[in-house]
Amino acid sequence: MSILRKTDVIFFEDRDLSKDKLSRIVDDALGKSDDGELFLEYCQSEAFAFDDGRLKTASYDTSQGFGIRSIAGETRGYAHSSELSEAAIKRAADTVRNVSADFNESIDDHPGGTNQSLYTDENPMLGMSFSEKVKLLKDIDAYARDSDTRIKQVSTSLSASWQAVQIIRRGGFRVADIRPLVRLNVSVVVGQGNKMESGGTGVGGRLAYDRYIATDNWKQQVDEALRIALVNLEATAAPAGEMDVDPDMTIKVTANQWYWTYEYPDQGITFDSYMVPEKEIDPKTQTYLLSVDNPLVVPVGKKVQVLVTSNDVMHSFYVPQAVVQIYGIAGRTNETWMQIDKEGTVYGQCNQICGINHSAMPIAVKALSAEKYQEWLTEAKVKFASVAPKVQIASNNISN
Repeated sequence: MSILRKTDVIFFEDRDLSKDKLSRIVDDALGKSDDGELFLEYCQSEAFAFDDGRLKTASYDTSQGFGIRSIAGETRGYAHSSELSEAAIKRAADTVRNVSADFNESIDDHPGGTNQSLYTDENPMLGMSFSEKVKLLKDIDAYARDSDTRIKQVSTSLSASWQAVQIIRRGGFRVADIRPLVRLNVSVVVGQGNKMESGGTGVGGRLAYDRYIATDNWKQQVDEALRIALVNLEATAAPAGEMDVDPDMTIKVTANQWYWTYEYPDQGITFDSYMVPEKEIDPKTQTYLLSVDNPLVVPVGKKVQVLVTSNDVMHSFYVPQAVVQIYGIAGRTNETWMQIDKEGTVYGQCNQICGINHSAMPIAVKALSAEKYQEWLTEAKVKFASVAPKVQIASNNISN
């Protein structure tokens, strides 16, 4: 039986609704609109929570309803209800019809169909009995508590849903889908002395329960939750508060739409850094949206004071591997510092939406040994002193 046929049973044959009548209602409500549809939904769901060695909650729910939408130019109309009846749908249709009352007919084409099946349409809740689900949670709880004496609390949850939808558009066009969804979550709390930490993990997907109730699978989730909790338990606190930093060098970073300007005031060097356009990328050595023409270069193991400002809108200088994120604001200079302790290149990005080509502002920070850095410095003084400032339209960096 096709998915469309199965949803016909759910929405029409099991209740007092007519496909033909609903199609006429949709045609009448959306007759002059650009686009729109009637969305029918029926959903079953369940959830179990096991905490402190006992079943704490078990719930089952059934919900249903519809939504009807109309689009006419820049105007949108939407109405919905949890009452799945012809009368309720007609009332909602009368509401959205007003959106396109004075609009000329110009409806979009229907979306293209596909025969690709991405998941099963079986109801995952029917694959296990209530007692089997409770036993699974008990087994997970027992295994977790036996895994390490430092475990103080275990929480597990199991949930599933089965959703049927059918969409009706003008002209009797109908599409449907049935969507199963399951999830298993495991959380543990570990303690040693006066310190307590937690760790958790979860898995799920549009599958049946059997994928996750296999012993090896849920044990893997428990082991991962415990690993995370123990890492947190054994971690040392990060230094906090004010810290005096005596920098070895200073670099001024100026953000522009959409490139960076790097200035080495102590060395008398200033240059711009643009993203390498896609058509100029060397696939053997470069990566589109990450590679730049002139990276920021620093010596390994040196404390670098970073002064950040902007020439236009707000930007953010973000290099996660260097533990740096700081805003660039016009008329203001913000200060941070970074230290990279091994050779290589780390990447970042402007982390503040700054306009249409926001994605064309990658950051590349290249860390060199002291000897190689001095060689680069010598070459850079010549290169950037002899080349006139580049005038470039940053929007050309993005391929259409």
